Amino acid sequence: RARGHEVHIFSPKMKGAFYTSFHHPDLPSLVNPYNKCNKMSFSAGVKLAWYLGAYAWDVVHLVYPSLLGWFVLPLCAWRAIPTYCSHHVDMELYFKKYTQGIAYKLGTFFYWQLFKFPAQQWGTVNASMTQCFLDEHLPLAKSGGLRTAVIPTGVQTERFNAESKEQRCRERKKLVDKLTTTTATKNSTRRTTRSSSSSSISEDTKLLLMVQRLAPEKEIQRVFPALRQLKGKVNVHLVIVGHGPSEDELKELAKGLPVTFLGRIPNSDLPPLYRAADVFITCSRSETYGLTVLESLACSTPVVIPHCIVFDELWKGKLPDKWIFEAGKNNSLAEAIAAASNSNARKWLLQNPVKASWEVATDTLLKQYEDMILMNEPVKRRHVTLVNILAIVLRVVAIGLALFVSYHEIKILRRTWRMLDAWIPG
Repeated sequence: RARGHEVHIFSPKMKGAFYTSFHHPDLPSLVNPYNKCNKMSFSAGVKLAWYLGAYAWDVVHLVYPSLLGWFVLPLCAWRAIPTYCSHHVDMELYFKKYTQGIAYKLGTFFYWQLFKFPAQQWGTVNASMTQCFLDEHLPLAKSGGLRTAVIPTGVQTERFNAESKEQRCRERKKLVDKLTTTTATKNSTRRTTRSSSSSSISEDTKLLLMVQRLAPEKEIQRVFPALRQLKGKVNVHLVIVGHGPSEDELKELAKGLPVTFLGRIPNSDLPPLYRAADVFITCSRSETYGLTVLESLACSTPVVIPHCIVFDELWKGKLPDKWIFEAGKNNSLAEAIAAASNSNARKWLLQNPVKASWEVATDTLLKQYEDMILMNEPVKRRHVTLVNILAIVLRVVAIGLALFVSYHEIKILRRTWRMLDAWIPG
């Protein structure tokens, strides 16, 4: 919109959402059973149906996972409107983690029929944050049977940045104070006199940060053995931000370790946490991109990530190999944390900054839209020609039908007049 384009957004009906002339948060939806903070639309509703049918759109962008594919995509294909299907979640991974047996088979079957099939059949372009995920997620993408694109991604550089060393020191002190207060409150509640690990945070303590949903697929439990291996070598304290179904289990596993759970924190409060941390860690190999990694790097905080197809595509050769660990390999994660927490790690990142702004991402996405529109022009011309021919045929048929009816009506009138003339005397 800032670049002069008209953009209409239809989204699931959510509490507290604001209606505007361009934002329509009123699609019928249901809660995502694997992430109850998110909703999925299951019906287009009257308003979206009207908008799709009544107006001429240059591009329709459908965000997956969505149950709207069977309605939106055939309609757009019939109207010769190019569609951009962006895939953001590996739902099949959730099926593997949370279901088994017949439930898993039914889930994958319906996921294929309701989600994947319409996207591959009628989508003009299928896109994801990484090509490797798209190839793995959609079989036709890997075989070259689909037009594909990589979704440009960025961060708000005015928020996620590293302004100065003084700023980082202030934010680190604030975080340390918060950790100390949090632990003191817990100790008071438990009525115990034992000292907490966070009370021993000193200048040389390396603050480790994890920001993610606390769920099995994130594999957060892998970090705890690494903390034990680092004991006596590197003084560390781990801060975990987020909530989810595995929270209680993770807290139990973290007992006796220098770990603090801060719970759910608004996105607006994350940049100071990234800057205050010495190292950001993720153990998840289920990401389609891993936006928190990019946010941390934008704040010039070194990251520790696992080897997997997504992170290898994004970061191999762009980050030091020592920051990337082999999941399941003994000491690999601990060694990566030690390497990333080295004082030279942040210096390296400041000298080799990762730049990915939303401005650049927006320009790239607009270019993808423009390419789609240009690519769709021959289809649109054929569609217009076909519609015009159909309109002419319908007019000819209508005129012919009108003449046919008129001719027979005139014959009937003449016959009726003769009958009346013969029946009425004189």
